[in-house]
Amino acid sequence: MYPCLLGYGEASVSQAKDPLTVTQGNPYWPWLEFYVGEEFQTTVERGQAMIEELAQRENPSAGRLERLVKTFNDTVALEIAFWDNALQLHPTG
Repeated sequence: MYPCLLGYGEASVSQAKDPLTVTQGNPYWPWLEFYVGEEFQTTVERGQAMIEELAQRENPSAGRLERLVKTFNDTVALEIAFWDNALQLHPTG
């Protein structure tokens, strides 16, 4: 879930700041507003802090750290595949 949390946190802010983003009549604007809102952005910050704290507290061995990085990278790849698939089904341009 960590890549999803980070992805929504970053992508929503980027999209909301984009001057080409249409807000009036955009059925997705309320959805985007939620993700750029204080509540969700605070959740992102808390999630990041929790992961950092857990990593420091655990002080993983090199082998464990390698497995954690692989798991993170694998979940990022799944998140990318999810969005790529959605864009292929509904191309924007």
